[in-house]
Amino acid sequence: MRYLDEIGYRDIEQIVFFDIETAAVEPELIEGTPLATSWKYKMRHEGYTSFEEYAESFLSKAPLYAPFGKIVCISVGYVYQGNVRKKSYVGDEPTIIKSFFADLAKLKNSEKIMPKRFLAGFNVFAYDVPFVAFRAMVHKIKPDPWFDVAGMKQWNLKHIIDLSELLRGTMFASMSLLNVVTAFGLPSPKDELSGDGVTKAFYEGKIDLISTYCEKDVESTINIFKYIV
Repeated sequence: MRYLDEIGYRDIEQIVFFDIETAAVEPELIEGTPLATSWKYKMRHEGYTSFEEYAESFLSKAPLYAPFGKIVCISVGYVYQGNVRKKSYVGDEPTIIKSFFADLAKLKNSEKIMPKRFLAGFNVFAYDVPFVAFRAMVHKIKPDPWFDVAGMKQWNLKHIIDLSELLRGTMFASMSLLNVVTAFGLPSPKDELSGDGVTKAFYEGKIDLISTYCEKDVESTINIFKYIV
């Protein structure tokens, strides 16, 4: 593909694929708290007339916004000698981010495997990359250079491959990961969980379910990349 040629892509083993799962920062919105005030301001144009409506919307929509959502899992995958290796980071958010950044630095400069030159995912330009960067700053963690993208345009980020943008081209309509795997006849990652169920699963302590789901998203992204390249 022309774009991959332009950025210097040569081999799938040059790529770290990743995905994040996010949940609301709190299991419920409590009236009168600074968080509730901030959320009501964020949702002020949605037409809600009661606090109950704000509280309900918080659980479903907060994970989409970095000031109101937190990272509960990051999964990575890469291809080594034809095999997919995967790893998930769970625990408290600062530990997830620090561990992910530490391993990413090692993968970029590995002497045992091909050094990684690219970061890839699905819809990572608009969501995953800036979300990770913001949540790192919340905890005063210096973002990995691959995530330090403030002030940059998508076409300047030659180290990032966003499969959603690669596939959409100039189409006006967006497409989801599920839409693409279905169109290509690939296995769906949404068989046991979907993104809107992560908050509930997290606060029920089902972190294994979340990490499995996140890894399936990474594997689906790798499968899509193999399909189109």
